[in-house]
Amino acid sequence: MKKLYIFNPEHDLALATWSANYQAPESALFLASDLAMLPRWYAEADAVVFNRGDLIPFDGEGDSFEMVEPWGWDPAVKRLLLVNGVSETILPNDEKLEKIRDLSHRRIATKAMDFLRADLGGRWELPMAAEELHSVEEVRNRCEKYGQTVLKAPWSSSGRGVYWTDVNFSPSVAGWIKRVIDKQGSIMAETALTRKVDFAMEFRIVDKKTEFVGYSLFITEKSGLYRGNRLMSNDDILAELGKLIDIEEIDAARLSLTRFIDQNIAHTYYGYIGVDMFIYEDNGEIRLNPVVEINLRMTMGVVARMFYDKYVAKGVEGLFMIEHKSPSRLYVHHQWQNEKEKMQYDSEGRMTEGYLSLCDVTPNTLYRASILLGDVATKL
Repeated sequence: MKKLYIFNPEHDLALATWSANYQAPESALFLASDLAMLPRWYAEADAVVFNRGDLIPFDGEGDSFEMVEPWGWDPAVKRLLLVNGVSETILPNDEKLEKIRDLSHRRIATKAMDFLRADLGGRWELPMAAEELHSVEEVRNRCEKYGQTVLKAPWSSSGRGVYWTDVNFSPSVAGWIKRVIDKQGSIMAETALTRKVDFAMEFRIVDKKTEFVGYSLFITEKSGLYRGNRLMSNDDILAELGKLIDIEEIDAARLSLTRFIDQNIAHTYYGYIGVDMFIYEDNGEIRLNPVVEINLRMTMGVVARMFYDKYVAKGVEGLFMIEHKSPSRLYVHHQWQNEKEKMQYDSEGRMTEGYLSLCDVTPNTLYRASILLGDVATKL
């Protein structure tokens, strides 16, 4: 019996619609197709990866899988698996899917922040938790009270569905707020903070128990849009964070988050969980925001963490990058890098320096997931 892995990055968008007939936008479908084989880098050795670029039904082989590991669970990916012959007996039922969706709402981060505030007993000052608002007027009142505010759709991630605004927001922003509330029932609002470093703690739930997987250090735009990860050991990431904030605080947050996940999520969900957080500056003080978002799905941070631990030589650093370029530009650059910056390996077969694309790049490829190690990474 084998596990089946599937890369369905449109899951983030499907969360809001939550329909088996959800039709992802063309850009999401290109991403799903171009990076369809990404799971082979973190899947178990004997697993099967569902090739989104070559949809071929399993024709009776669907009963041979013992478990499915999608990027994230939603009705659309369940339907995709069913129509391709995967047995319904190993897929979550509708009730389970609804519970996963409820836990994927951004209010879970607010609940976690309240839990940490009580659990840590006031040892450290934590930022105000996000508020759930239900009208344009409530948003306006909050902006008037707290100033610069970050607005987030309840179901979205990786910097999408996010607006930064103050009380003088434009009619177009007001329209977006109303549309989000009409479609998703509410909108989340939090005070804008001066971020210094974006990172995450990665967890996995196995047999209803929470395991800590490791840390991931993000590369993001000012808006918070994800671009990639720095590839470093867990110890080196902690050392980097320790230049700004007491490691004891990070460790306490990790233990408290483990308790929160055990008590509030582990009974319903299995698989990976990424908890996004950041270090920020507040009136000259450096502080930790230990729970910005909780992602009940596989994350690029987990991919980067697992890739480094499995394939990269000790002490080597680099970058894990997700790029979007025109096909001709991406293909030519890929060919050049393959020739000039080909990946190098040590005597144990671990990567030391160079470039590697994690999925095939063709003249039609729009999206690339790549690894850059050593001096090659420092050129960016």
